[in-house]
Amino acid sequence: MARQHRAMPRDIRIDDYIAGRAAFAQPILAWLRDRVHAACPDVKESIKWSMPAFSYKGKPLANMAAFKAHATFGFWHRQELKTGLEGSAMGQYGRVVSLEDLPDAATIERQVKDAMALTDSGTKPERAAKGPKPELPVPPELAEA
Repeated sequence: MARQHRAMPRDIRIDDYIAGRAAFAQPILAWLRDRVHAACPDVKESIKWSMPAFSYKGKPLANMAAFKAHATFGFWHRQELKTGLEGSAMGQYGRVVSLEDLPDAATIERQVKDAMALTDSGTKPERAAKGPKPELPVPPELAEA
């Protein structure tokens, strides 16, 4: 018999977050949230860094946010899940101002499943290497000491 997945409960704080955002952002955030739940029935919602966040098996999966003029959605494994739309804002899809700015449901749900697979495999998110810190100037009085 196939294992039945019960959807995880939704966090009312995310309902409140979405309701409190600009009218253009509400359908974007609600639709993205639905895509995450459709692809990952075991997802857990929370608020982290003052924005809606999704976790899978206790590990960060994705987050979304809305600002004055745009919304964003990003995966925790952002280096491994490039979409080609990065750069104009945080997240994988750049500055999102309407649902038309996003890939179709099947694409987003596949990307969520790809992010889940990275978590399942134990892959740690890649982060850009930080360059060396510049040397600080030493005041002459201290240099002589």
